[in-house]
Amino acid sequence: MESNDLKDFLKQQLDAWPMAACAFKSLTSVMTRSLNIDGFPIRLQCNPARIKSTAAKVDSSSIRNRPCFLCSSNRPAEQFSRTFIASRNYEILVNPFPIAPQHFTIAAEDHIHQDMINPGDMEAFVRLYPDYIAFYNGSAAGASAPDHLHFQACNKDFLQNLTDSLAEDPGELVKYTDGCRFYSCTHLPMFCLHFISEYLDEESLLWFDLLVQQDPTSLAPAIGMRNIIMWLDDDRMLHSLLMPRSAHRPSCYYAEDGDSMLVSPGAIDMAGVIILPRQEDFDRISSAHLHRIFQEVSLDYRSLLVFRDLIMR
Repeated sequence: MESNDLKDFLKQQLDAWPMAACAFKSLTSVMTRSLNIDGFPIRLQCNPARIKSTAAKVDSSSIRNRPCFLCSSNRPAEQFSRTFIASRNYEILVNPFPIAPQHFTIAAEDHIHQDMINPGDMEAFVRLYPDYIAFYNGSAAGASAPDHLHFQACNKDFLQNLTDSLAEDPGELVKYTDGCRFYSCTHLPMFCLHFISEYLDEESLLWFDLLVQQDPTSLAPAIGMRNIIMWLDDDRMLHSLLMPRSAHRPSCYYAEDGDSMLVSPGAIDMAGVIILPRQEDFDRISSAHLHRIFQEVSLDYRSLLVFRDLIMR
């Protein structure tokens, strides 16, 4: 299926599923506004339909006590799927709670844990559909279904502020190999690594798995605390962003009364499009608030010993 076929699939799905069609139509009237953090443009989207995702209970007890909405047996009868095969079998689904004009969820056929992602599967997707950008939320980094492996995709221009910014300034080069250039993006308000390569190799995959904080109990890499974004540029070079996380949600999410703001950052928010389901949060959130949120939830990996070790390998 080429990119145009994916657009056709979206149209066919919306023709057959009135609830999803209504959700996509409502995107044309959502409120948006812009902010700036140290020269990086941030876009705010007031999207009440996303309350389910933003406020999702992702503790183990809540997960056990609800049906998995990504398993085929629990999906609405109106929801279509298309097969996508990479290192495992996936089903492409139209996301019924969209944030972008074209928004898809790519869910594993089998019910396996979210942290079992193979980043190469995301690469395979954007190579097959180069007009789209793929993004992934770890189980403790924005995923509302941490029990079922999935990543998502949207039209690439939805994150144009990010892709344009990194095209102009890819970051500070920290390592160069035959296959990949590794950049530290210290010019962005969130901490992230930017890889530019012809393809993902073993070196790149090692960074994805190791450059995260340690689990305090096992001291193993906490791979649930990461976001990943991938896209192809016009020269078909692969761009991969790794965003290690220090927290699932910022302190304002848990604050009492008037200090509370319902912000639960996933990969899209970390990329500079902040999804706010409550209008009161949309109206009052400021650049200072967002700067603090990014500082609280993203991990300054430069202080990690593994960062030095990966550079020296």
